[in-house]
Amino acid sequence: MFVRYTPRSLQHPMALMDDVRRTMDLFFGDLERPATIRGFEATWPRFEVEAQDQGIMIRAELPGVAPEQLAVSLDGTDLTVESKPETKLPEGYTVRQRERPHARWKRTMTLPYEVDGEQVKAKLEHGLLELWLPKHERAKPRQIPING
Repeated sequence: MFVRYTPRSLQHPMALMDDVRRTMDLFFGDLERPATIRGFEATWPRFEVEAQDQGIMIRAELPGVAPEQLAVSLDGTDLTVESKPETKLPEGYTVRQRERPHARWKRTMTLPYEVDGEQVKAKLEHGLLELWLPKHERAKPRQIPING
């Protein structure tokens, strides 16, 4: 039986991030534990990144977040998703108990290739953020003619 050997330098960047996460868990415990912010526990949104032939699909569960509370930006191959929660209460209201996090957060990830910024699509429905980031033409494989 033959098994194809792939050097680590040729693996997909997201697979390398999984290795880093597992290593960090060995040293520092489970990174999935909720963080404590101002006396309450908050879980940060988790992102699912799926690389496809034509581009990248990113999904994140953001329950209770409205589209106007999010900012998504693309700078080269760096994608940033940031929350801008509003914590203003109507006049006369006071908070008796707060269990849902209202903390600001920012997540920046480096994409494995250049995407076409003009064709990026973002949709937030029912607490699910979906980002479609199509490959730029320069990042797509192409045939090179020989003696042509």
